[in-house]
Amino acid sequence: MGKEATCVVHLDGKSYRCKAHLDSETLRLTGGLRLNFPLRDLSQARARSGTLQLQTQIGPFELEVGAGAAESWAAAIRHPKSLIEKLGVRPADRVCVIDIDDDRFLVELTALLGRAPSNARADLCDAVFLGLRNEPALADIERHKSWLAPAGALWLVYPKGKGSPVREAAVRGAIVAAGLVDVKVAAFSTTHTAVKAVIPLSARKRP
Repeated sequence: MGKEATCVVHLDGKSYRCKAHLDSETLRLTGGLRLNFPLRDLSQARARSGTLQLQTQIGPFELEVGAGAAESWAAAIRHPKSLIEKLGVRPADRVCVIDIDDDRFLVELTALLGRAPSNARADLCDAVFLGLRNEPALADIERHKSWLAPAGALWLVYPKGKGSPVREAAVRGAIVAAGLVDVKVAAFSTTHTAVKAVIPLSARKRP
């Protein structure tokens, strides 16, 4: 989900109380200021006395986020995690990808694995990525649950936003109905989000 903080922002000699949200792609401010910065547009990021100092296309500004947080936020902006790092895939993982045609994701995943991911079950999987184009596709969760190794993850990737054909509440309800628990949300792309669902510890059986 990224980092969040309520802080004072200094810009053009004025101060604003804002809520700041930082993920691997964007820094977003709401409240006294409403600004949205892709991380690629932040040319500088450094911490000084609990303040995060940034250089942007609209000029320099500062966020008072606290000493420890300032260092952490500056490092995250300078060295953002890749999509595959956010999703926690490891080189030796057995991975299946179903109904996802995102080129960036597939290229990064293939590079990490050293091979193209499968689109059919050959063995129990450490990670299954399932694309959901509409809510009827939620019925596939139960079937793909059986593909998982005991500690495996089922990532549900679906369009985000108010006009999405897949509602977040419907996704979470389907996860519970399938006997899984959701443990993480990640920004998959500018248009899609991903929810990680796993088998509860109490229900895991060794193959």
